[in-house]
Amino acid sequence: MVQKIDDLDQHISELGNRMEKLEQNSELLWETPADQYLSLGSRRKREQRQKKTEIAAIDHGDICRKMVDRALEILTEWEDIDDIKIQIQYAAIIVNKIANMKRQDLIYTDDLRKKICTLLRNVIRLNASAELFSKEQILLIKEGFSMIIAENVQKEDLFLLNRRLRRKGLETMPAWE
Repeated sequence: MVQKIDDLDQHISELGNRMEKLEQNSELLWETPADQYLSLGSRRKREQRQKKTEIAAIDHGDICRKMVDRALEILTEWEDIDDIKIQIQYAAIIVNKIANMKRQDLIYTDDLRKKICTLLRNVIRLNASAELFSKEQILLIKEGFSMIIAENVQKEDLFLLNRRLRRKGLETMPAWE
C-alpha cells in the first residue's frame, strides 16, 4: 500500500513537470497577440478548419463537375435508345443525380443553379413516361446541365432555357401549378 502511494506521488510529480514544460513551450509558440490566449491545440484546430473549408469549396465544385459529366454521358447514351422503359430508367438515374447535385454546396448556396436543377428535374420527371425524347430535346437538357457548372450564368439564361424547352414540346411545370 505504501509503495502504491509512493508510485502515485512520483507519477503526480512527473505530470507536474510535464505540465510546466508544456506551458513553457506553449509560451514560445505564440505567434501574434491575437493568439496569445489560444492553446496550441485550438490554433491547430482553427488551421485545420480553414484548410477543410478551402478543400471543401474546391471539392464541391469538382464533385458537381463530375456529376454533370456523368449525367451528360448518360444523356448521350439516352439519345440512341428507342424504348420507353429504358428511357424511364435513364430518367430515374438523372433525377437522382440532380437530387445529389442539389445537396452540394456549389448548388445549395446558389439560388440560380438550384432553379436550373429544379427545371431540369421537372422536365425529365414530367415528360419521361409520356413519349420518347427527341435528339433536340435531349440536346436542350444537356445545355441545361452545362449551365449548372458554367461560370457566368444569368437569370435570363434560365428563362431562355425554359422557353426553348417549352417550344420543343416539353412540360416544365406540373399542370396544377
